[in-house]
Amino acid sequence: MSLRTLHRSFTATSAALLLAVGAAGCAPKDEPPKITPKPQPSSSAAASDGGGDDTAAPASDGGGSEGSTDAAVDKSKLPPENRSLRAPDPKDYPGFYEETDEGEVATLHYFVDAMYYLEATGDPSAVNLVTDDSQCSACVEARDSAVEATSSGNYKSQRRAQILSTDYVRTDEEAGVYLEYTVTPGAVLTGDNAGQEIEGAQFATVSSATWSDGHWKLTAIASRRLDR
Repeated sequence: MSLRTLHRSFTATSAALLLAVGAAGCAPKDEPPKITPKPQPSSSAAASDGGGDDTAAPASDGGGSEGSTDAAVDKSKLPPENRSLRAPDPKDYPGFYEETDEGEVATLHYFVDAMYYLEATGDPSAVNLVTDDSQCSACVEARDSAVEATSSGNYKSQRRAQILSTDYVRTDEEAGVYLEYTVTPGAVLTGDNAGQEIEGAQFATVSSATWSDGHWKLTAIASRRLDR
């Protein structure tokens, strides 16, 4: 069953499939995140104004830093094209600080953009903000892979997710965020593959998260490319 079908009918079979994928704990290189669904938000949740390569983004010690920052890297060492880039700002993702379905959708969107920012700058702070290292092993592996690449001088141009559709789907026992998006084309700017073009792509991604310290943190992710 495709994730596109999952978007329309989050059946028990689909939930079991997501759990199996999430249990694998790994995200394919050059593919968006892979995850497992999660429990429903607590009843105390407040109302909100809601919210490529296929890579996933990890976090730090059980949740990462509590705020993204542009001071995490020396931007003078970046390719000239990337020196003016700024980390994603949670305030630009409606509902980010709300314990609601919309807030969780906003967090997944933020995570995707943060991962692309990491590939362009080597700065993992935005990714760390919304991931739980103690649970999201796929996130950790993806983040560390991107950090290793940039530490070796391999930087990509920054790309962004352009959202096509979102949803929060649940069964009696499982729940998760669904995000369908395209990612803009880009290029490898430095390193062994400098000059290589990166094609645009369309993905469907699902995620689970836990509410902690005033915002959501991803505990699992899973993605599938839709345009191949």
